[in-house]
Amino acid sequence: MEESGLRRTIAKVAGLKGRGLHSGRAVSLCVRPGPIGSGIVFRIPEAGVEGEFPARLSSVVDDRNATSLGPGAYRVSTVEHLLACTSMLGLDDLILEVEGGEPPAVDGSAAPLFDCLAAVGSCDTAGERHVVRLVEEVTVRQGEVEVHAVPAPVFGVDYTIDFDAEAIGRQTISFPRIDGPVFQREIAPARTFGFLRDLDKLRAAGLAGGASLDNVVVVDGVEILNESGLRWPDEFVRHKVLDLVGDLALLGAPVRAHFRVVRGGHAAHHAWMRALRDRPDAWILANERS
Repeated sequence: MEESGLRRTIAKVAGLKGRGLHSGRAVSLCVRPGPIGSGIVFRIPEAGVEGEFPARLSSVVDDRNATSLGPGAYRVSTVEHLLACTSMLGLDDLILEVEGGEPPAVDGSAAPLFDCLAAVGSCDTAGERHVVRLVEEVTVRQGEVEVHAVPAPVFGVDYTIDFDAEAIGRQTISFPRIDGPVFQREIAPARTFGFLRDLDKLRAAGLAGGASLDNVVVVDGVEILNESGLRWPDEFVRHKVLDLVGDLALLGAPVRAHFRVVRGGHAAHHAWMRALRDRPDAWILANERS
């Protein structure tokens, strides 16, 4: 999408219904235009005034297995796919109404969410659009985990994963530039994946209640249990890039930097954003076209 320097919102209301990946409950999503300058705000209709909170790093309440946001007792889980789509569509001011505690899992990827939002279109508003531009390197290392970012004119990612499951192993992918078309074509269709060995433990913890072969790539050692197989041989690392894009949306503005991530995940992505927050000398907030 061409940079206009103006904030953007959805052209009309969009909605989607389905099942929650972790809750297994019937859930629904309704996306509405937001007031100029409001940013992206989640709304839990049944919670009243207490159920409205920004899609920002400060709202993160859990990052095990998914990114969950919320104030107090109310939360919305598994927000990363939805936020990746709003980010890659260049949408700045939205109200995301979620009933049931999660956006719909659909097929386990971000593609149906992206298509739903893209179908209703977007429009510029009168507000000025800003981006986060790195001016110094920012790195977080935790053992074998690393998230490293350097200044760059566009958003790009090199991502490496390494799992002991033979069906995955070590995978690396590089995207010199990620924009809407690249995301839609190369990243959004990559599905959530999980390990058969972990299923009982996850369900005992109240997670993966809606997981199935219809919305998760299930790995059992050397085998992929889904009859349809993989969408790409490296679908797993592509999905990790999808998660990174969604997590970075919690900065509240698009980031212009090139990332190198090794063995990352939600907790590592959030740790990098906290490091950025604590380094005000390492970035500037600039007009999109400057």
